[in-house]
Amino acid sequence: MIFEIKWMIGTVIVLLMNFQNTDGATKVIFSGCSKNGFSCITKPNKNIALTYTCPNGMNDVSIYINDFASPINTESLKIENCNILTISTSCTAARKSMHTLHIVNIKKLIFVKVTQDPMLPATVLVENVSYIDSIPEKTFQQINKATYPRGCFQQTNDFQNISFKNVTINTVEPSAFIATNNFKNFSFSNVKINHIRADAIKLKLDLSGTCEVRNSTIKLMEYLAMVTTAKTIIFTGNYFAEILPNGIGGTFENFYFIKNVVETLQAHALSLLGTNIFILDNKFSHLRGNALEKLSPGLLQYSGHSFGKLKFIYDFSKNELNFVDAAALHPDYVSYENVQTDMMFSRNKFLCTCENLAWMFSPLSHGPDGVQLEDFYKMILDESYANTCSTPAGKSCKVPLKSVTHLIKCGKCLKNVTLESICDGIDGFEEKNQSETTTDSFDVSSEAILPGEMQTHQNKSLDSSAGVGKRFITYVNVFGLIAIWYALQ
Repeated sequence: MIFEIKWMIGTVIVLLMNFQNTDGATKVIFSGCSKNGFSCITKPNKNIALTYTCPNGMNDVSIYINDFASPINTESLKIENCNILTISTSCTAARKSMHTLHIVNIKKLIFVKVTQDPMLPATVLVENVSYIDSIPEKTFQQINKATYPRGCFQQTNDFQNISFKNVTINTVEPSAFIATNNFKNFSFSNVKINHIRADAIKLKLDLSGTCEVRNSTIKLMEYLAMVTTAKTIIFTGNYFAEILPNGIGGTFENFYFIKNVVETLQAHALSLLGTNIFILDNKFSHLRGNALEKLSPGLLQYSGHSFGKLKFIYDFSKNELNFVDAAALHPDYVSYENVQTDMMFSRNKFLCTCENLAWMFSPLSHGPDGVQLEDFYKMILDESYANTCSTPAGKSCKVPLKSVTHLIKCGKCLKNVTLESICDGIDGFEEKNQSETTTDSFDVSSEAILPGEMQTHQNKSLDSSAGVGKRFITYVNVFGLIAIWYALQ
């Protein structure tokens, strides 16, 4: 009798817990299709696509996605149009294997920090969320079957895909995203993040998977904020305020860093090992010393060929760079020299001041491998690679990067020579050359000519004209002597 009373009391408590408010939020329980905000679509395979739309007047709701009394054959859950939504992903004993969770059109989304392992559908989509204060530890984590807690159902579909689109996040906490078992796809699109903490995102994707961050804003990436192993990693159209050392790390086959804006890239901020690296069309406000030094050749998986027979690509082109600290431009050049590499460092634009780039002309400033790096910096200055100075305001000239040498004398910066004065000399010379037409005028290449070089060219032209005059006088004298000789005969 006592046992029965305890059982009844326990049952009542459980039922009350299912309907109580937690921190002011109304806990949602499925009570049937077309009831209390739920709608259902039965698919040909008899599975149910479930949608929950927050009712008008219900401001704050919470859903425990593995414990809201949904039908056992629920294939997907869509939660939409809520002011404040609290989500818990904690595992339960319920024998359910939901395939997709779609959260869309939410003003404020709260993730409950799980006390044990989470249980997630194979695919999670988070879209059009105005604000998430924090993504706590283990929120998006694959099941560790070796240590999975007792009492939790092990679903057949492992967590494999996640997509955030049009979402604002304050902080991504350490270990918020942990997926190291053949994950499929990771995507951030138009996501605004204030702070990604250390060790926040750890991913290991299978060979068909892609990791991409597009058109997003990330203010601060801490040490090891995002570490990814994938065939393809893409960062494009993003804004980064600051990336700390080893902030972006990974092993890959193809890495694309294209059309991003980076305010500060700290030393070793990009710590990457891969086959092909493309860093194109970006704007860097400040590259700290050794910012790119940990970009190295490597393999995603064993190829069966000796390392020396493989070919790697490193392409750093069409970027705009403002402040560049000493030794900030080279990758792991010593390693690249030991393998077959198509290396390009071309068509980049620099803020050319003596204070900013004078270090480039001193091997001692290139770092501990200064001797080996000498060839790399010669390549940068080679005019055939078309690295140039950013054109000063109101100017139209094209000044090659090596022009910075004209701002230096005896190891000191000249105060009376500026990029503007060099530019004026180039523009003035080109205008003069176009207005003059002479048979012995020298050719002007498409490359810019510095004021000092311009005088040298002019002297050569004068010498050439003088040579023609001397030859003409010589010819006249010879014919005159011949005429005199005939007259004397």
